[in-house]
Amino acid sequence: MLAAKVGESALADFADRLARHSGVAVRAMDTGDDAGEGRKLEFGSYMAAVFLGDHGFHLAMDRALVDGLAPVKTHAGTSLVPRAKAVGSRGIPLEACLSLGTTPLSGLDDLKVGEVLVGDSALGEPLALRLVGGDTVAYATLGRDGPRRAVTLIESF
Repeated sequence: MLAAKVGESALADFADRLARHSGVAVRAMDTGDDAGEGRKLEFGSYMAAVFLGDHGFHLAMDRALVDGLAPVKTHAGTSLVPRAKAVGSRGIPLEACLSLGTTPLSGLDDLKVGEVLVGDSALGEPLALRLVGGDTVAYATLGRDGPRRAVTLIESF
């Protein structure tokens, strides 16, 4: 009997401390009670089972109580900037990949500088522009810009 009174007193004190800390009224309820809409997870409620040895209780907290215990942090002065400004003039290496089709692995054993590799695709077919070691970011065709070799973008994503 004394243990039950001490337990009830401790739970009431716990509820009182939660209420003071969060600024929200807290009520003790039996596990058979129906807390209605406040117990639905989609409304931000939280249910925890707390055990101390063989004894335990269920703790149901609604959104108002949780917000009082752990208020949402505000971040002052944070603003988004356009992508071009955020990236600035930083460079990123690109590679243009010309598909040469397939060849037997044994054919690469005797490969020498100056040899011509003949691929399955025509020169006008698109090249994949990739981030070095990464994904394809655009497609382009081979060409020239004066004396320099160049690629002309035909599709980007």
